[in-house]
Amino acid sequence: MRERKENVFVVLVVKHWLVEHRLIKKLMQSKPFMSKESHALFSFQLRHALKSKYSGRYDDSMKQICLTWYYSSSKGYNALRKILSLPTPRTLRTWQSMMQVDIGINHLIILQQFKMSTKRSVLSSLMKLV
Repeated sequence: MRERKENVFVVLVVKHWLVEHRLIKKLMQSKPFMSKESHALFSFQLRHALKSKYSGRYDDSMKQICLTWYYSSSKGYNALRKILSLPTPRTLRTWQSMMQVDIGINHLIILQQFKMSTKRSVLSSLMKLV
């Protein structure tokens, strides 16, 4: 009887491993078709689909997505938490308190906007030629 239980356990572990392997393969195939944020969310949800609700470790991209959602709409974030595996608002506030926030103008954002606007102007001038 004990040997039968051990065999059942081994079969379950192998099935679990096969499901995880297939999910990882599908995840890698889907990466070129998704934005960075959606891929981070999708990969996290797939990795944690087979794990406990309380065993989540969140990478930086997932933390940033969750903080953005929470501060955009806390009610909307709580609704998403019922569907997806997301950190609690208390965890988000803890992460926020550990962040270094400086006042003033962020020159990197201005530079990025300038690069995007020059790209757009070049593309629009090319479109006018066509």
